[in-house]
Amino acid sequence: MKVIRSNVENIENEIVLLYTLTKGKKNTVSASKLTDEELAQDYPVSVWLEYEDEDKDGNPVKLLSIMSGDKIISAQSATLQRNFFEIVDIVKGHNFTIRFTDGKSNAGRRYMSCELVGID
Repeated sequence: MKVIRSNVENIENEIVLLYTLTKGKKNTVSASKLTDEELAQDYPVSVWLEYEDEDKDGNPVKLLSIMSGDKIISAQSATLQRNFFEIVDIVKGHNFTIRFTDGKSNAGRRYMSCELVGID
């Protein structure tokens, strides 16, 4: 596992937090498995981490973990990651709240995204 970037400075030294965001299973949900009820909720972002790990075949894959309260939302979706980091760039270090959204591509596949709903 390789840390790419995070809103926590020197997150590599925060071992329990790093484990929780990358390997922990408690209160962790994949963004692609969010229910309609969960999609309708707002998520204040307290910690986020972009990192690279390996898939089951050993290929590198870029992942995003977002901590909101006691919930961890993980995402592999390139669309969601792109939209999330557009928000990060716009809010310039301020705390913020997002809402996850989904949609159907032209090919009929579900995709995940997120939108900014507030600055804290």
